Amino acid sequence: MKNTTTIMQALYATILCGAAIILPIERSLAAQPGNETLTDAGPAEDSTQLTANHRASLEPILRGLLQAQVDAQERIPGQAPVIVVSKVSFNDSGDELVVELGKGYVPTYYGGNFEDHIHALANNVYAYMEKIGPLRSVDFTFEGRDILDYFPYERGLKEQADMSQQDALFHRANAGNSRVFVSGGHGYYFHKKYGWTTQRSLINGIIEDFATPAFAASLNTYLSSRSGAEVFRARSLSRERRAESDKPWADMASRYFLKDMLPDAPEIWNSKPGEGGDMEEYNQDIRSRPLYANHLGVDAAIHLHTNADTSPETRGIRVFYTKGRQADERLATTALCYIKESLQSNPSFEDFPVGSMPSMGRYGENTYATRPSIVAEIGFHTNKEDAAAIGNYVFRDLTMRGLEKGYRMFREGRGCEEFTVTHPEVSLVSETPVKIDVVFSGAPRFPVKYAMIVTECSPDITCTPRYGKFEDSAAPLTIRYDCMAMKDQSFTTKWDAFFTDADGVKAKTPVAMTCKPKG
Repeated sequence: MKNTTTIMQALYATILCGAAIILPIERSLAAQPGNETLTDAGPAEDSTQLTANHRASLEPILRGLLQAQVDAQERIPGQAPVIVVSKVSFNDSGDELVVELGKGYVPTYYGGNFEDHIHALANNVYAYMEKIGPLRSVDFTFEGRDILDYFPYERGLKEQADMSQQDALFHRANAGNSRVFVSGGHGYYFHKKYGWTTQRSLINGIIEDFATPAFAASLNTYLSSRSGAEVFRARSLSRERRAESDKPWADMASRYFLKDMLPDAPEIWNSKPGEGGDMEEYNQDIRSRPLYANHLGVDAAIHLHTNADTSPETRGIRVFYTKGRQADERLATTALCYIKESLQSNPSFEDFPVGSMPSMGRYGENTYATRPSIVAEIGFHTNKEDAAAIGNYVFRDLTMRGLEKGYRMFREGRGCEEFTVTHPEVSLVSETPVKIDVVFSGAPRFPVKYAMIVTECSPDITCTPRYGKFEDSAAPLTIRYDCMAMKDQSFTTKWDAFFTDADGVKAKTPVAMTCKPKG
């Protein structure tokens, strides 16, 4: 027995030494001259466009980044003190990174704290790959098994939710009369050791628990007014104080709001009683949101959060869905697309980083849902620029306006459609007016204004800018042209035409008019 113990100690020391010696070398590869992962052409469209050799060269670098982060993470009850990231590899298509964390990473309870740890690891990878070739998914395995293999109850709910995606309800062309669940994440909860506490800390002037309700209120307004949706909120709107916690109801987590509203439905707000240790009610709060949405039978659930990362440089908006759920992926895609479109309509936020594609991620809010469900992370409160935007009402309005449009396009069975304008070349005879049809693509909101700025004008011809407005999509979209040719000579005038919809979304197209003399 003594010899066996000595051998085990030697092996343990070898693992520790290996981690200490090898991993920093891997991490240093990205910083060494000649090992840059970016090309002169900039990042690829996505990770599938990288060569197999390029992806293979990234695997040890990503493994080193992840190992450093795992080493720094506070251990959750049930996790091993030493956890080795044993393998990191891209799948054959290159759109997914598979990370083997080992059984030592599996906690005693599956809950929000575990999900937070996993998301932190994934965020690190997404941020790194965004500069090289954006990645669709980071999948974590534990001795080759999915985490839900260790927690079958969660897998059962996921399968139930997957089956519900076949419901034709989500493919209806009519976006009216829909029911949407909107959750502004977090709020005060009862921690068995620390008492009543927020779920997120104060960082850069932002406490996520108190920032998200304002986003939820804005989205609520847009969904009601533009999608004609009936909206259900996850948290109270009252500023009266809750007796038990002495905190305003509006600052409380969903669990307590739902307990007060649905006292006879503890399966929603008191799920899995006795599990979760000190954070039992934290985990119950996460589950309460999708369980309440299921109870309501809504058409979709939208969960609003702000993001966090160990690096203060990481920033931008990301939207997450559960792997294998096509309706959720479609909703996530349109949401991200139109958030970006909306931000680009405002010069102050036109360069705000928005993920190039939605990401797969295991969020309890999504996996427990039996309807299309997404988590929208509206910026990183750990980044000063993002935090400033999160506190800005214009940014809040723009992002939620775009998110509502994404939901509406999803409900109509449409995808990410850029606002573009097609204007044919104009050829006309002097003093003979013509009307030219203009074709819009995308989903502009009317009225749409246009301004045509002269870019080319023939000598001795007076060229002027043109302005106008289309009031209604149902009316003919035509622009009237007229001209007068001089001295029996044709001439051509060119403009850059700028079209701006009611939300400030812009499209540009060149216009050329050739005027011919009579006869």
